[in-house]
Amino acid sequence: MSIRTLAAIAAGGLVMTLAGAPLSPLYAQERTSVEADAAIVREVYTRNLVELRLAEIARKKSTNSSVKSFAERMRTDHLAMHKQVTSLVGQNGQPYRVGLGKMETQLAEVKQIEKLSGSQFDQQYMSSMVRHHQDNVSYSQAMANAARSAQVRTLLANSLPVLRQHLSLAVQVGNQVGANTTVATGQNPTTQNPTTQYPAPQTQYPAPPTQTQPRTPTQYPVPAQSAPSAPAASETTPVSREDAKEFKKDSKFVREAMADATLEIRLAQVAQNKSPQNNVRQLAQWLQGEHTAMQNRWLSLASRNDMKLKPGFGPRHNDKVKRLEKLSSAEFDRAYLTMQIQNNQDYMEYFQKEGQATRSAQVRNQAAKDLTMIRQHLKEAKTLGAQMGVDTTAALKARNYSAYKNN
Repeated sequence: MSIRTLAAIAAGGLVMTLAGAPLSPLYAQERTSVEADAAIVREVYTRNLVELRLAEIARKKSTNSSVKSFAERMRTDHLAMHKQVTSLVGQNGQPYRVGLGKMETQLAEVKQIEKLSGSQFDQQYMSSMVRHHQDNVSYSQAMANAARSAQVRTLLANSLPVLRQHLSLAVQVGNQVGANTTVATGQNPTTQNPTTQYPAPQTQYPAPPTQTQPRTPTQYPVPAQSAPSAPAASETTPVSREDAKEFKKDSKFVREAMADATLEIRLAQVAQNKSPQNNVRQLAQWLQGEHTAMQNRWLSLASRNDMKLKPGFGPRHNDKVKRLEKLSSAEFDRAYLTMQIQNNQDYMEYFQKEGQATRSAQVRNQAAKDLTMIRQHLKEAKTLGAQMGVDTTAALKARNYSAYKNN
């Protein structure tokens, strides 16, 4: 999307009109609440567009593999978040204007960064990414409480694990290219975007009732690397040429691990949009945070070993996403949990066998850490699946054992 297009949208606003089926009484009042949160929706919409435009520039202009990988990640995640916003608007049954407000500052920054090149571009882009995502985290945290609509609060809460991972990764990559990352670490706090800038709500609005008792998010372990931090010494120690050579010999396993993480993020996004049950949506939100952290770890390792790696998956994984997207809400939850049991059993067996057979100690160590995470995911999927009537034995018997071919 060009600067001219962004400017045109900013001036005239964007009307998103989707076919709206009659709403159930349960969500009639919710639609009014979403409209009352129009300013928040516009702000989130604007932020995603700016990140997409900057990512597009960085993918074309950066000469640094870590920066390019980061930009690709930004494009993938912010596009998914952008689609969630437009989906939320469309679900509320009538034309709904999402203007982009005043974008003069954002557009000026985009133009300034676009004029740079080489290391200067990488440093400025990563400095902006640290600053943007520090503010994005603060804004989403505050508005997740302040929003009147349960749908808007859920949208913001679901975005937080991703935005925190973006910030953590921005600090890591920014340090690699010499960017200013002090905003995120607290060494040089600014007054432009403090958290207290966003008012706390005076009233808490209850979420719509569900068919089963929701499981509280605190029952799930905190996702690894869920909070931003400076990279550990082991992450900044230069990798020897021999180590990098061994790492590249394990490229197939590394790409499989990345594809699996990307699939699970996409499945979790679908579940958070389609599941009628709070406990299933909360499991999906936790899994999205876990696999986002997993993606970051593999991206970081690949970058340190001069291996080009980006999120993505092939036709077999894509088929799973499409199958899930086509299901009705009535049959969705059991299908999603069945898929989680099958997938994590596959991942566990693959990481146990192939992960420990890899050549690089870096890959083996990371595979062992991920294996612990996968076992926990399988346990949680089985537990919730049993509550929802999923037959674990039948689910495992129906697995596709060629899942790791052409994924």
